[in-house]
Amino acid sequence: MIVTIDEAIHAYERLPKEKKSFCYHPLFLIEDIKNKENVELCFFLIKENESVFYYAFYKGRIPNTVFYDIESPSNYGGPIILGNEDFREQSTQTFLKWCKDAKVMVEFTKFHPVLENHNTYYGERIFNRETVIIDLVKEDIIRHFSTRIRTAIKKAIKEKVKIVISKERKYIQEFIKIYNSLMSEKNTSQHYFFSTDYYESLLKNEKTILVSAINENEEVIASSIFFLESEITEYHLSAATEEGRYTSATHLIIYEFIRYAQQNGAKLLYLGGGNSTEPTNSLLFFKKGFSKRVMPFYIGYQIHFKEEYEALKALYSNPKTILFYR
Repeated sequence: MIVTIDEAIHAYERLPKEKKSFCYHPLFLIEDIKNKENVELCFFLIKENESVFYYAFYKGRIPNTVFYDIESPSNYGGPIILGNEDFREQSTQTFLKWCKDAKVMVEFTKFHPVLENHNTYYGERIFNRETVIIDLVKEDIIRHFSTRIRTAIKKAIKEKVKIVISKERKYIQEFIKIYNSLMSEKNTSQHYFFSTDYYESLLKNEKTILVSAINENEEVIASSIFFLESEITEYHLSAATEEGRYTSATHLIIYEFIRYAQQNGAKLLYLGGGNSTEPTNSLLFFKKGFSKRVMPFYIGYQIHFKEEYEALKALYSNPKTILFYR
């Protein structure tokens, strides 16, 4: 059933460590939705003893209809369903009935590769791309990096790049400046730009870590935001100046954060995938240099009102996405 933020936080905190990603934390989603328009944040929860159906999503009105849709937050989503087969079936049917009653025409989700919650999804699942995971329980982890990554880290050290883990205001401001500059340089869509309030509020949370690389003049030349949640850490946003790219500062940032995460008991670092579905994507190639361990990323959807969905689809020319009207 739909629950309050406080109830959702309580349910999230009681999830097993291996099923907790900060991307699903209500406090992260409160910040994430600031970058969305015309949607509301909802938490659907069913709990029986240790069994749980936890689903955080954005619900929005479909234009010119009486129907709504459900969409994953910016990073990942989909229900986390823990329990025996009977519980999974009963809780799923309860949710599907709620969708009908709430006039939810369609839902679209992006599953988290580490949580593997696509395995318990009731709708259609589609493989999208590979993602990279670093096993943090290995000793002397740098030995498991590719030669090019180790060389890049040595270069950064030789160039006297230093790493600072701090959320002082000056480092937040420098991250925002470098990140926005890089997004503008790449001519990316507005989807990849965030407000100053988003960064400042997000970084107040103890589970977010800001790692900056500075040069000899103590100027920030690269910066990254990571999530550190129990056993799972995640690479969220990152950017570098021209000098930062030349000195391989981001390589050193990732390496130093790995050491920091290990010291804080994390078992893996999720780097994510490339910025396209192509297996030869350059960003994916960069990340694979840190680890050979990959996991599949799936997207999924469920159409609750099929006739109405197909009728709406017929009004659009060559629709290519699940939420084609957005």
